[in-house]
Amino acid sequence: MPAEAGVPLARWSCPELAAELTARGITETVSASTVRRWLREDALKPWQYRSWIFIRYPDFRSVPQ
Repeated sequence: MPAEAGVPLARWSCPELAAELTARGITETVSASTVRRWLREDALKPWQYRSWIFIRYPDFRSVPQ
Protein backbone atom coordinates (compact mmCIF):
# COMPACT_ATOMS: atom_id res chain seq x y z
CA MET A 1 0.00 0.00 0.00
CA PRO A 2 1.30 3.48 -0.81
CA ALA A 3 0.43 4.64 2.71
CA GLU A 4 3.11 2.28 4.07
CA ALA A 5 5.72 4.48 2.40
CA GLY A 6 4.19 7.63 3.88
CA VAL A 7 3.72 9.19 0.45
CA PRO A 8 0.35 9.69 -1.30
CA LEU A 9 -0.05 7.65 -4.48
CA ALA A 10 -0.52 10.81 -6.53
CA ARG A 11 3.02 11.93 -5.57
CA TRP A 12 4.77 8.90 -7.10
CA SER A 13 6.21 8.96 -10.60
CA CYS A 14 6.11 5.85 -12.79
CA PRO A 15 9.88 5.25 -12.44
CA GLU A 16 9.55 5.55 -8.64
CA LEU A 17 6.64 3.10 -8.60
CA ALA A 18 8.60 0.65 -10.77
CA ALA A 19 11.60 0.87 -8.42
CA GLU A 20 9.36 0.39 -5.38
CA LEU A 21 7.70 -2.69 -6.89
CA THR A 22 11.12 -4.23 -7.47
CA ALA A 23 12.49 -3.19 -4.06
CA ARG A 24 9.53 -4.76 -2.24
CA GLY A 25 9.85 -7.97 -4.23
CA ILE A 26 6.40 -7.61 -5.78
CA THR A 27 7.92 -8.14 -9.21
CA GLU A 28 11.37 -9.15 -10.33
CA THR A 29 11.67 -6.32 -12.80
CA VAL A 30 9.24 -3.85 -14.36
CA SER A 31 9.72 -0.78 -16.50
CA ALA A 32 8.27 2.65 -15.90
CA SER A 33 6.39 2.38 -19.21
CA THR A 34 4.70 -0.82 -18.02
CA VAL A 35 3.63 0.89 -14.79
CA ARG A 36 2.36 3.83 -16.84
CA ARG A 37 0.34 1.45 -19.04
CA TRP A 38 -1.12 -0.36 -15.99
CA LEU A 39 -2.24 2.95 -14.48
CA ARG A 40 -3.69 4.17 -17.76
CA GLU A 41 -5.72 0.94 -18.16
CA ASP A 42 -6.89 0.85 -14.54
CA ALA A 43 -10.18 2.37 -13.43
CA LEU A 44 -8.55 4.05 -10.41
CA LYS A 45 -6.87 7.32 -11.23
CA PRO A 46 -5.75 9.00 -7.99
CA TRP A 47 -4.51 12.08 -9.81
CA GLN A 48 -7.99 12.69 -11.29
CA TYR A 49 -10.37 13.22 -8.42
CA ARG A 50 -12.92 15.68 -7.19
CA SER A 51 -13.49 16.37 -3.56
CA TRP A 52 -16.82 17.18 -2.00
CA ILE A 53 -17.63 19.01 1.18
CA PHE A 54 -20.22 17.19 3.19
CA ILE A 55 -21.97 19.52 5.57
CA ARG A 56 -22.38 17.83 8.94
CA TYR A 57 -24.35 20.56 10.69
CA PRO A 58 -28.05 19.63 10.31
CA ASP A 59 -29.36 23.23 10.29
CA PHE A 60 -26.68 24.64 8.01
CA ARG A 61 -29.11 26.49 5.73
CA SER A 62 -30.79 28.24 8.67
CA VAL A 63 -27.54 29.79 9.95
CA PRO A 64 -27.32 33.51 9.03
CA GLN A 65 -24.42 34.28 6.72
